[in-house]
Order: sequence, then structure tokens, then C-alpha cells
Amino acid sequence: MDATNPALTGLFYGGGATVLKAQCLGSLIVCASTFAVAMAVFGVLHMLGLLRISKEGEVQGMDLHEHGISAYPEYVIAPSAAPAGLPAEAINAHVAALTGSRASSSPSATVAPSVL
Repeated sequence: MDATNPALTGLFYGGGATVLKAQCLGSLIVCASTFAVAMAVFGVLHMLGLLRISKEGEVQGMDLHEHGISAYPEYVIAPSAAPAGLPAEAINAHVAALTGSRASSSPSATVAPSVL
């Protein structure tokens, strides 16, 4: 540090808002450039059709379509959505636990009781 290149002091050390303004400007530039690059990347992905899942995947559900397993296996309602290896008696077992009855595949057994 010499007279031609004095040390910068911040706002709390009596140097004024010069350093704070420079830091805010730098932060704004980084945020704006990151946003611009992200928008460009997602624009290219959108043009290539890679942002959306297929219609079949939308109908089936992304967890089953992409990963082959239900995201919440403890809440499986339909046997077709059950992950491979899940015992049949485990399907709707949470309903049986709530109602105190055996789980079955009838529609009435898949509806949880109302809470008063």
C-alpha cells in the first residue's frame, strides 16, 4: 500500500459506499449472466424436445416410468402401480390398519375413513 494505491475501506470502516456499490454491481452481473446462460440452455433443450416427458410417461407417472418404482409405495392404491416384489397383502395395508379390517381390492377398502 502506498499513496498511489491506498487500501479500500468498507462502509463500516469509514470508507463510504464505494466498495458496497462495487460488490452489488458484481453480484448483479453474476446473477444476470447465470440467468442468461440457464435460459439459453433450457431454450435449446426445449427446441430439441427434451424438457418434457412422453405422453405415456405422463399417464403412467414419472416415478414408475423413469425409475420403475412408486415414489410412495406405502400408499399404493392399484395393484398395477405396485413395485415389483411388493406382496399383494401389502397393497392397501395402511387402509386396513386405519379401519381395523382386512385389506381387499374392493373400491370401498381403498377409501380412507373420514376424520371427525
